[in-house]
Amino acid sequence: MRRRDFLKKTSLLAAGAVIPSSVHAALSSPAKAYDIIITGAGPAGSIVATRLVERFPSKSILLIEAGGPTSIDVGGKDFPPYDTQATIFDVPGEYQNIPFQPKGEPYRQKETPFTYQGMGYGGNSQFNGMLFQAAPPFDFDESWPRGWKYRDLRRYFERVRSEMHVSNTPSTDSLLYNAGAATIVQNIYKAHRFIEVDTSTLGGLGERYFSAPYVVSHQGLRGGPVRSLLSSIVDTGGQSKAANLDVLGFSKVQRIVFGSAQRQEAAGITYLPQPPAVPASAPIFVPLAPEGRIILAAGALMSPRLLLLSGVGPFHLHDQIFDDGFSVPFHISNPGIGARLFDHMATSVTYEYTGSTPPFQAYHYSDYAANAADLDQYVATRSGPYAQYGPVSVMHEYLSTRWLEREQIFSTRWMRQPNIEVFVNPFGVGEPGGPYNGPRTLSAYAMLLRPRATALMKIDKDSFVKAPPIYLMNTHDVDLLTKAVQRLILMFRDNPDLELIFGPGGRSHPHLNPERFRDVKEYVLGPNPHEGVYYTGLGINHWGGTCPLQHEPGGADPATLQVKGTRNIYVVDASLHPAPLSGHPMATIMAVAEKASDVLSRQLATS
Repeated sequence: MRRRDFLKKTSLLAAGAVIPSSVHAALSSPAKAYDIIITGAGPAGSIVATRLVERFPSKSILLIEAGGPTSIDVGGKDFPPYDTQATIFDVPGEYQNIPFQPKGEPYRQKETPFTYQGMGYGGNSQFNGMLFQAAPPFDFDESWPRGWKYRDLRRYFERVRSEMHVSNTPSTDSLLYNAGAATIVQNIYKAHRFIEVDTSTLGGLGERYFSAPYVVSHQGLRGGPVRSLLSSIVDTGGQSKAANLDVLGFSKVQRIVFGSAQRQEAAGITYLPQPPAVPASAPIFVPLAPEGRIILAAGALMSPRLLLLSGVGPFHLHDQIFDDGFSVPFHISNPGIGARLFDHMATSVTYEYTGSTPPFQAYHYSDYAANAADLDQYVATRSGPYAQYGPVSVMHEYLSTRWLEREQIFSTRWMRQPNIEVFVNPFGVGEPGGPYNGPRTLSAYAMLLRPRATALMKIDKDSFVKAPPIYLMNTHDVDLLTKAVQRLILMFRDNPDLELIFGPGGRSHPHLNPERFRDVKEYVLGPNPHEGVYYTGLGINHWGGTCPLQHEPGGADPATLQVKGTRNIYVVDASLHPAPLSGHPMATIMAVAEKASDVLSRQLATS
């Protein structure tokens, strides 16, 4: 069904605000009813939609997404000024020019104003650095429920790997570009007995190691679920290729509508068309067919937000969630929705390189004039710096603190698995050309892999998600991050050509002594920003924990992925992750989505 016809039919039901469940039973409509409605075409939604469309040709499926086409493979038209055969989402180097930049604002979810959540086909897999790090067995065996241990997920990581093109030299000439910064820091790592390994699969690699980042790329273009999977069911015009699938872009789901007789069973969804779609004056209702189901794949912030705004949440926390003059009553109790939100966290330091060996020049992807020759190379051969995502080095290390040492006396929970990652960018911080982002600057970010801080998701008076207080709020996290920053600074002193310009003891904070733990801690605790630079308590956009897989009450049922308390609502995205991962989450999100496809397929085959 074409979008114009879909809107013409479904808009007949638009009657003001969200359709109350009390009047839903009385509605009659020519609108198409779907067996499956998938909310969100991000990495999880793209995978699940592709698998279910292929496996169940007799099921009618709607894939609804708040944004529109991104990659040229699925109808994207936002081309950079130098290329008409690849969109800004296809060019790896453009990653640095989209989140939090003017170019990326049209694609930003307004409901999460404290961070950058991308809208569009492929979701955040089109907006990130696309690091591929299969999380270690430790993560799953320690924190995930039965049926979701590493032995259960291993073959799904292998399935994802077989679908993607993963490399640490993504340029078509197999060279690592902007390698000067990587060489500088990796020589230091080697002197401290770090080993160079393949970090695309974590676990069993020791306590300290490094590599050039392994990323998903194909023939010099961004790879991932859009290119490998979604493009098999969505054409280059952004339309469905499959008879059993409708794709509805630029359409933001507002509520899940429940039936008046079965208050635990979803009867459909309402959505609002988004610009540049056909405008509508009120939300539009899309019904489910009998025995139909809703699959939430909008991400670990937007999926739980939708549940909370639809009346599904922790009864005992209702007034804390809605504490800003706006309220939605809960009619389904689920104590796990939005209750343990988490994210990775980082603090940065910045250096100026004064040496000549290896040669190093900072690289600013937004400076098209200075990079004209590189752009010509990229367009001609899909090689060079623009085939390279921003981070050029990743390092993992286990660091101990007094907290960890005390706990290890009684438990093996925090055994010596790396708990810190350091990633390096070949440019500084702040505005290009500014005092900390000059022609020979590089920046290093110390990131906590398993932070302990969690927070309750809260909704403000505009129904937006509030910024969660999870950064620098936990004593264990602060101490470990402080130790990581101090360790980084003291290690980098090995190279006399590296001058610290932003960090404790550098030009930005000359009054702080990096050899004193309390001084480094003062740096880590802020205030943020300093001289206009945001450098600490940095959210990494690796959300989870908001509808966790767990056998105890609340969250999602590990056996079915069903949102507990509901009859026909399921979750397949990072909301399911019960604890932070010891690495970047994209590989795990995709592997979980592949397993979710199998879990849902078994249920659909018998329904």
